[in-house]
Amino acid sequence: MKRVLVTGGAKRLGAVFARKIAAKGWQPVLHYGNSRDEADALAKELGTVAVSADLGHPDEAEGLIAKAAKAAGGPLHGLVNNASIFEHDRPETVTAEALERHYRINSLSPVLLAKNFAAQAEGLDDPVIVNILDQKLHNLHADHFSYTLSKAALETASELMARSFAPKVRVCGVAPGYTLPAPGESEEDFEAKAAGANPMGRRLAPEDIAGAVLFCLENRAVTGHTILADNGEHLVPVTRDISFRTNS
Repeated sequence: MKRVLVTGGAKRLGAVFARKIAAKGWQPVLHYGNSRDEADALAKELGTVAVSADLGHPDEAEGLIAKAAKAAGGPLHGLVNNASIFEHDRPETVTAEALERHYRINSLSPVLLAKNFAAQAEGLDDPVIVNILDQKLHNLHADHFSYTLSKAALETASELMARSFAPKVRVCGVAPGYTLPAPGESEEDFEAKAAGANPMGRRLAPEDIAGAVLFCLENRAVTGHTILADNGEHLVPVTRDISFRTNS
């Protein structure tokens, strides 16, 4: 059985990814930061294990791969770098603390996890890393400035790692669009905007994003590439994040 660590796997998209991986017959290993109850419940549902680490601390990120492999009972065949923070700022309001916090969690820790994953992957059949990015990297605007910079760094790291880790490990990216309510956004506001956020005119389904992740995990021909799983949202030029736009 293939074992796949999903960071931030207890809730939201991470939980959808974990269920998709489990349905394939593989073992998702759930990482959590502060969501222990949700992680334990999902681990029980899927018959797997959950492991904790604060990805804001590089030393905990450094130890997570070994911790997850030990808990799961063997080496990891896949890593889905999903955990991230998403806080609003702009170039006019950015602070050093916000930049550093986003970088540690969204860029630094995924890179350290990838390094340690690749080191333990010797001899495994087609080990792969999937970094969760964002369609806004292909449709830039200044909202969520620190977040965007941190995801841009991870996208660049994905290509560099794909080159460096080959032929032993594949590295892919998946860039979702507007899928779930942002922190502080009501479900009602989200539903009012979701279908109009992309040219397909329909809400982006979390299951479809999970399908893109599974495609990366399964398809041995794909590396160094980012799949934009966003219903074409990146094709619609914008100047503000959708959470700041009116329903009209």
